[in-house]
Amino acid sequence: MATPARAIPIFDPELDRWVRETEAARIRGCTRSLLQKERWLGIGPEYAKDGRAVRYKVRTLIQYMENLTRSQSRKQQLTRLKVSNEGIVSSAIATVDLMNQCRSIESPDPPTSVEF
Repeated sequence: MATPARAIPIFDPELDRWVRETEAARIRGCTRSLLQKERWLGIGPEYAKDGRAVRYKVRTLIQYMENLTRSQSRKQQLTRLKVSNEGIVSSAIATVDLMNQCRSIESPDPPTSVEF
């Protein structure tokens, strides 16, 4: 008999509590200054601000970190793309070169003066 999936509670007092910037940095494993920089840049997890006080919801921090999870690094993805699609990549480069040549033939030099 299959085990039923564990239900995630809609409201969990531990996940839905608001924490200060210092605790948010500890939960996320980063520094306060990184959180401040992300807020300034408009990236990072959602937060609430009341005057000068900044608060993060624990659930939001966890969801933000889960969205950052990757299975491969960018370098591994590019290496795999190059190896598996070497012919496609080289043909794409040839196509771009051909398009650039066609543009230079089709477009005459722009006029130096305009008559009205």
